[in-house]
Amino acid sequence: MQRQLTRDVRAGYRVVGVCVPGLHPVHGDRRGCRPGNIQPPEDPALPVLGDATAVRAAILTTGADTVVVSNTEHLGPGALA
Repeated sequence: MQRQLTRDVRAGYRVVGVCVPGLHPVHGDRRGCRPGNIQPPEDPALPVLGDATAVRAAILTTGADTVVVSNTEHLGPGALA
């Protein structure tokens, strides 16, 4: 998704971080991931800001004005309210 959003710079998107279900930042390693079989983002400079429960904190931390949410079984119907 990051690649799609940044493909055309004229669109004005700049990805500032990601929250990935099951992917947690490891202290000192912005790409660290736990548990083992979940892949970190392709871009090593892109910070992992937490899992799906960390979206609100990530918005406050980064000052993001737009959030993209993709399909995930970790978010229930009321999670984005």
